[in-house]
Amino acid sequence: MISNFWPTKILHNNIKDNVAVEQAFNYILSTFPHNEMPSNKSGINLASKEYVCSETKPIIDFIEEQIKTYLENIWQFTGTFSFKVHATDHNQITVHNHSGSHLSGVFYLSVPQGDLLFYDPRYNANRGYPVSVRDKEFGHKTLELVEGDCVIFPSFLWHESTPNKSNLPRIIMPFDVWMRDE
Repeated sequence: MISNFWPTKILHNNIKDNVAVEQAFNYILSTFPHNEMPSNKSGINLASKEYVCSETKPIIDFIEEQIKTYLENIWQFTGTFSFKVHATDHNQITVHNHSGSHLSGVFYLSVPQGDLLFYDPRYNANRGYPVSVRDKEFGHKTLELVEGDCVIFPSFLWHESTPNKSNLPRIIMPFDVWMRDE
């Protein structure tokens, strides 16, 4: 018998509403200049009543729906949760994870260039294997992205985005999720 342990489930879905994506993109760019984007450290939560507006509501609602889908279908979790959404326009985001939250995700408003890379979450799992095995079994996994994509994954998962070498901004809405039992 062969068993498969330590699966890491990733949700990847698209809103399929170009108008909503464009409206949210334009709102973010017009409201928050490049150096004033509401980063994770800003304290601004674009999902809070204070910041949700007609331009971002369809995106926030979609993110919330995707979080519910992940929690119910992947983890069979039916308790309550909260989430925080911010916006960034990084040209590249180096390898990191989101310690302190349970799930993390990204909604892509503009993706002129760059993929999302995920790394094996098992520390040192690839150590010492021949290259042919290491790259196949333990190598990074790549998601190619388009506008409107939403990706959700456990917060412990190490990830990064490849460089955006275009002159167009890559505007994303990262988010973190905290679960609570009833």
